[in-house]
Amino acid sequence: KDTDQHLMRVRKLSYDIKDIGQTSLVPCEDNTIGVKLHTNFTMLRRCNPTVTIKGLMNAQTKSNHVNFTTFRVVGSATDPTKNVGSWDQPSGTYKVKLFDTQEDNVDRITEFLLAFILINPAKQQTGTQIKIESEITDMIGPPQVLPPGPEQDMAKWVNGGLGFSLDAQAYYDQGSGGNAALNPYKEYFPLTVQAINFITKNISQSSPYPCDDNIITVTMSTNVKLAAICNPLITISRLDGSQTVSQALQIDSTAFTATAPWTQDTGATSSKLVLNATSDLNGNTNYVASFNLTNPAQPVPLPVVQIKASLERFFPDKFREEGMPITDMYHDMGSAPPAIYAGMNNAYENRSEAYPMNIRGLVFETKDIGQSTPFPNCMNS
Repeated sequence: KDTDQHLMRVRKLSYDIKDIGQTSLVPCEDNTIGVKLHTNFTMLRRCNPTVTIKGLMNAQTKSNHVNFTTFRVVGSATDPTKNVGSWDQPSGTYKVKLFDTQEDNVDRITEFLLAFILINPAKQQTGTQIKIESEITDMIGPPQVLPPGPEQDMAKWVNGGLGFSLDAQAYYDQGSGGNAALNPYKEYFPLTVQAINFITKNISQSSPYPCDDNIITVTMSTNVKLAAICNPLITISRLDGSQTVSQALQIDSTAFTATAPWTQDTGATSSKLVLNATSDLNGNTNYVASFNLTNPAQPVPLPVVQIKASLERFFPDKFREEGMPITDMYHDMGSAPPAIYAGMNNAYENRSEAYPMNIRGLVFETKDIGQSTPFPNCMNS
């Protein structure tokens, strides 16, 4: 029996579709949050409906500084100049009055899609369950905002959906009118941020000779972009054994600043170099940096050099996130550069002398002695 036919029976607002998605898993990157809603009845302008989305935690976007990118009601136009919605960073709450987004001739809404931008956290996190609630205003007598309806769990974004016209859905799933598609990462709740991992992490040296100037070359790439806005640092640690004292080293690289602080630890395993990126370090892109160290005077235990990346959170306060994984580098096990091998040196090939701080021990390869004469009382050379 259809209870909607009962006299003055009014439905409680709920959503048949309440999907939410995001466009980025990258730390510190602008992340477009897409929301797709379909109500169980047509909402009227006179009731001033308001939607509140909860659970968007740890974004680096200041309160009330949300960049609202688009709001689209099926079959209606959007005024992109309207500044709508309010954002509260500490509680992770976004609130929007639906009809504030629309032209004045739009007086009813059933299905709609909206998108707004938040800045991702500076470290890995798993997005939590997002919730939604709505308010409407009672216009009988003095207008008053009624208590919000019950919170509902939002679902991860899916293509299509009950009640949505294909043109509106396609705008977000494939792009429309030359605009970029929203294309959310459908398997994640918003503000899920991927962990930083190194794909390439190679290190090698140019010279195995004691006390020689040794060019150390590092080649690295990460699985995600390291955004310059979060001041990415790359730390090369446990590069022990050199005679180079703590100082600012010259860096040969297009990706990092011209100098970098080098800390020598003669104790054992704490010597390190900290590289500071000059711009975004794009994911899946190799970056190279070279610098000089002075080799030790004799062989030392081969170091196990490590690498890590760190980002600096800039809101709500500045804090360097040190939770990134530290990983062993791939040490070049090949021979030293070909110029090292000449004449008698060929015997040293295939001894992994490209491995950093693999220093050749001093030995005499030729140790012959003879004389010019065996006769008594003669000069003998």
